[in-house]
Amino acid sequence: MRRWIWMSGLWVAGICGVETLTAQVKRDTLVRRDTVVSKIEEFADLYGELMAYNEAYGPLFSWEELNLLPAYDSTADAWLDPYVKLWRPGQAEPFRLAELVRRGRQLVLFRTKSASGTDWNPSASMFYRFSSANRLQWGLTLDHDAGEPLFSQGIWIDFISFHLQLNQIGRWRRIVAGDYTVRFGQGLVAWNGFSMSGLGPVQNLRRSEMGLTAYTGSNEYMFFRGAGATYEWGRIRATLFGSSKKVDARITADGFTSLLRTGLHRTATELERRRNLGEYIAGGNISLRLDRIKIGCTALGYTYDHKNATTIRADNRYQSRRQPFGSLGIDGLAVWGDWRVFGEWAVDARAQMAGIFGVLWDGGDGLEAGLLYRNYGKGYTAPFSGAYSRNSRPFNEHALTGSFECAWMRWRLLFSGEWCYFPWLRYNVGAPSQARRAMIQLSRNIGRNGLYYIKLDYRYTESGSRLPLVLSDRYGSRLHVQYGKGGDWQFSHRLEYCLLYSSDQKPPAGGAALLSDAIYAPKQFPLSGSGRMAIFRTKDWSTRIYAYERDAMQGFSFPPLYGYGLRGYLNLRYTPNRRFDFWLRGAMTRYLSAKHPSAPPRPVAPYGNPTSNFSLGIRGRGAVFLQSPNSEPVAGKDSGISIQAVEFH
Repeated sequence: MRRWIWMSGLWVAGICGVETLTAQVKRDTLVRRDTVVSKIEEFADLYGELMAYNEAYGPLFSWEELNLLPAYDSTADAWLDPYVKLWRPGQAEPFRLAELVRRGRQLVLFRTKSASGTDWNPSASMFYRFSSANRLQWGLTLDHDAGEPLFSQGIWIDFISFHLQLNQIGRWRRIVAGDYTVRFGQGLVAWNGFSMSGLGPVQNLRRSEMGLTAYTGSNEYMFFRGAGATYEWGRIRATLFGSSKKVDARITADGFTSLLRTGLHRTATELERRRNLGEYIAGGNISLRLDRIKIGCTALGYTYDHKNATTIRADNRYQSRRQPFGSLGIDGLAVWGDWRVFGEWAVDARAQMAGIFGVLWDGGDGLEAGLLYRNYGKGYTAPFSGAYSRNSRPFNEHALTGSFECAWMRWRLLFSGEWCYFPWLRYNVGAPSQARRAMIQLSRNIGRNGLYYIKLDYRYTESGSRLPLVLSDRYGSRLHVQYGKGGDWQFSHRLEYCLLYSSDQKPPAGGAALLSDAIYAPKQFPLSGSGRMAIFRTKDWSTRIYAYERDAMQGFSFPPLYGYGLRGYLNLRYTPNRRFDFWLRGAMTRYLSAKHPSAPPRPVAPYGNPTSNFSLGIRGRGAVFLQSPNSEPVAGKDSGISIQAVEFH
């Protein structure tokens, strides 16, 4: 079989000039600049001869054919090796562990958070990551929540997570060990991790399968712990995985009554329930991938080392408590012209079924549409699933969701709607119920640097543990204006209003918020930042308004605004050179009314007493120089060391 030769972009850049070439070298191989400059002319001659040879005789079969080129010298082997790779068509570049380790990048992140008025025992997290060319990855996570014992009571640190991931080793597409996540099909059988809501842009209707991936988060529940591997043979992929870990639970003499997913271990009771239940999982997936069709099958089984003694209520009476238990699903995707049809059908060990099916259409020029249908049986049990659902898991739901997008000139229209029917009782809902939601957004570009949009949102819900159910209609509206995009300064303003009609209260409740943001990002100045000022007023917690906020280290948050008050924040970033970044963030909320809003998730601050937080972030990057055989310093890897110490309240 003929072998193809891959030449890095360095050779093309070598013809264009010194600056382009050295920039490419710094990013890829980081060799010394003086060595690059001395080899540019030689590279240009060799590149030209190679292209002429390929045109006359075809692709190279072996490295030895380079000897047929007049400009090639055997002494250049060491120089050419980083840029010339030979392998069979359709296969990945050979997996060379030593080279991947040498050329990898590292990241270390430290984060801490403390609260005033409590004993000094702040939360702290440390993340270490190593990655190389998307082929090799490993990392370590240490996490400690505020109030948890540290280096005491037999606990060194509350949560420790390690992961290792290898990609493209011959026919082995991926190998993972330690902590990892599993995402197959549309999520009816195996899917742990966060997912986007299906309501919104058309592409949100379909889950994108990711298979096995290393787990890099700090959530103490949403992962598997063990090992898994994916083997690829032609158009067939086969995956096997297994997990064994301890989880938090309430355990009695009859068995475990509930699983605890907060990850908090502060009090004596929480410590007693810390990782006291064994969880064991095994599963796999096999798929056939053709040019326009993909068909897959996923199976997962699980058990615990204690009997399931969950309290039987009216809403969960049809959920299975058997052990061991599991489910099997078949998923598919077909592409035909502008159409994509996808779906998954699943059945558990008690023959309870669930299905999700959808179709997407891309008409080009910004015209898209999609429809998603869900039919989840009230007895379908799959605790490790993650399919789109209005419930916490895919069961007891019949629903239809649709989205439509179109663009014309500078205008763009997005419409999305959803209807859900729940044929059996839900948690805190004492009868079969339904829910509806619709959203329409019209946006228009203003020149090259501006944008504004109007968004209208409607939600209908039925709730209440007693009859008659409480019927609620919530109407929301938003006007957003943004300008200055691409310049040193960027501004945006938003006015948001909501109105809630409920059958158990009169008159209706309302809420409003006015927010103004500014972003300063000069191209030639080391200081940048962003800030916001907001004023809000809502009747109670039910009319709260969520507002996206930028945070330090490219983080973000969605704090709820409720009651009557002011909120502002300021982010600053200072980059004195390419090795260091400094972040500084401050935020404050001040309530202007002595009457507190009802039913907040946590107590609000007294009238006139502001709640504030302060954040500081530091990231440093350093080059690690490697030694060549002649002991001269040559290219090192950018280790990307990062440190973040943040948030004092």
